[in-house]
Amino acid sequence: GLTIGILDGSGMLVASLAGEPKAPRIANDFNIVGRIASSRQVWAVRSRAPFQSIADVLQAAAQRAIVFGTLNVASLSFCNIVIASHLLGVDAEIVSGYRGSKAGVLAVQRGDVEIVCYSFESIRRHIESGAIKPILQISDEPISPHPLLQDVPILGGADGLAHLRSREMGRDPREAELDVNTLMGIIDVGRLIVAPKGLTPEKARCLAQALFETLATPNFRKAATKAKRSLEVGDAESVNASLQVVARRVDVFRQLIQGAIRRLLS
Repeated sequence: GLTIGILDGSGMLVASLAGEPKAPRIANDFNIVGRIASSRQVWAVRSRAPFQSIADVLQAAAQRAIVFGTLNVASLSFCNIVIASHLLGVDAEIVSGYRGSKAGVLAVQRGDVEIVCYSFESIRRHIESGAIKPILQISDEPISPHPLLQDVPILGGADGLAHLRSREMGRDPREAELDVNTLMGIIDVGRLIVAPKGLTPEKARCLAQALFETLATPNFRKAATKAKRSLEVGDAESVNASLQVVARRVDVFRQLIQGAIRRLLS
């Protein structure tokens, strides 16, 4: 009861959706102090692959399954692949076991898989070197002002690819919007600072204030910039708002994710 933790809140949500019985329940098992950052991911392909755009992927997907690489079924990457593929009408064949972005990038370069899904920051140097190419931003707004993302389509939003594809496939755009909002809710939970559940309100407020003061210091932000890591600071209220968004669509997502797991294991 005296430990403060830094947790991957988004990953814990995905583990719960995947049916992991021991996955902690974020809102019930912890006292949320705040969020440090969230992880907006991109789909990426080998630079000299047949796929040079998401349009190429959608064209191929009309004829066959598309092969994706990921770590495991309890990762945010797996969730993003499953949900985004569903929204775009892509039959995703998922291969798991690639530990870390370096292993995933090597797999797509070798041609073992066709697409990988990682945070932009974790594969930025591979994109800048020309080894891989981003083709889709799993977000509802631009992830970064980086020039290499300037013309990369965005999944969500009124002009996003999910909305456009829902109309092309004869689906209800409102359903697609709900799914995108839920996916963004999972992503926006992000990396959390948490304290024990039994913490008094006074101590929780003290920790929250100390956290925000620390994250606001010029030296901390300078260090984050030097490490090419973005900060997306949020308080407990904003995190709980994201959890409520997820809760409204949780049954649909659980069915999609667990269906993808059954296919992966079959």
